[in-house]
Amino acid sequence: MSFSPTRRWSCRFVVVALVLVPGLVASPSARADTSTNWSGYAVTGTGAFRSASATWVVPTARCTPGHATDASIWVGLGGYTDASQALEQAGTDVDCGVHGHAGYSAWYELWPADSVTVSLPVHPGDTITVTVAVAGTRVKIDLIDRTTGATAQHVATMSRPDVSYAEWIVEAPTVCDNDDTHCTQPPLTHFGTTTFTAAAVTTATRTGTIADPAWTRSRITLDEPLSGTVARAASAVAIGAATPSALSADGASFAVRYRSAQPATARCPRARCAA
Repeated sequence: MSFSPTRRWSCRFVVVALVLVPGLVASPSARADTSTNWSGYAVTGTGAFRSASATWVVPTARCTPGHATDASIWVGLGGYTDASQALEQAGTDVDCGVHGHAGYSAWYELWPADSVTVSLPVHPGDTITVTVAVAGTRVKIDLIDRTTGATAQHVATMSRPDVSYAEWIVEAPTVCDNDDTHCTQPPLTHFGTTTFTAAAVTTATRTGTIADPAWTRSRITLDEPLSGTVARAASAVAIGAATPSALSADGASFAVRYRSAQPATARCPRARCAA
């Protein structure tokens, strides 16, 4: 069950800084980005990606009565730049309601369409594997709860899916009312630490990890929340930020850690999210 009071949207990546840095592991290039809504890693290559996948353990939400919060953990393709017109993604939500109760759910989203909650019960401590695959205009989403054995699958057609990037992300998502006239970014749920493992991406000719030298990766820190669009239950609520670790030696694992943060300059991911 999700405790978000309105329709959920996963806005595209919003970058506020870009720095070229030496490789975090053996790789010819890597970028360090700061975002208002994403934390994790993204990669781009010389051609189209066909799939992205990873496994993680659903974290336990640390909820505070009076404060509604939200965090999305997902794998996806596309959507990394302001020019992107699509984003194919799936993952799990970790939410807190205003009464201090936690909610957990699984979902997929073929942006710009709405996100869809799937019939896959999710509990803290469950090990989840997600694969997002695209072949032409066909998109296939697979979610597996390896703890319970439950699975969910969705196959759809998109006119122009974006396969230029692959991502492994913890996000502070935007939620909108039913007619999309008002959107806000709730504070990020205090999720502690989430670790992505077995992160992989494929092209027509190659399968590799995040650190594969065939593509360029970006390490993304969520560090400047959207103060003008954050839904705040009380003035003292922390907005929340998130920082990814360096990659593991095999380039397939990393952790994202929650940290407290206060709101900065107001801005919105896209025009329809304006308050």
